[in-house]
Amino acid sequence: MKSPSAATAREIMTSPAAYVMTETPLKEIAKLLLEKRISAAPVLDESGGLVGIVSEGDLVRRGPIGKDDRRSWGLDLFEPDTPRSEGFLNYLNGHGLRAKDVMTREVVSVTENTTAAEIAELLEIHAIKRMPVVREGKLLGIVSRANLLALLAQRSSAAGLG
Repeated sequence: MKSPSAATAREIMTSPAAYVMTETPLKEIAKLLLEKRISAAPVLDESGGLVGIVSEGDLVRRGPIGKDDRRSWGLDLFEPDTPRSEGFLNYLNGHGLRAKDVMTREVVSVTENTTAAEIAELLEIHAIKRMPVVREGKLLGIVSRANLLALLAQRSSAAGLG
């Protein structure tokens, strides 16, 4: 039996991966994350190329573009009588933020032949929770920490350790 660390992204990735487009409104992104019970989604451009990733954290942390103040607007929403909360809600309503406005642009990705051990190391090095799997810049799937845990659980169970 192949060791868990030798399994490839192709074998453990979630595919197809839920994704959004650069022009997807934040409200739709939030709905997708909740419906799919995922914490992030890759962002694709019009040609289907991977150009970013948007996470729950991106949706909650980002304030109006160009602001130096990085206080979480999520905190402001829990304090509805504050001027900042009202201002931010008005900003969202008036400017219609989209995935391209809040996404993380520098995405660490892997190929379908990257091993689970390499993926685990990259997740740790970059302090991230998931990694898109691409071929020639096109999204094939995504490997999350949950995929790695499932692999370990499956392999330990098959070995009679679970």
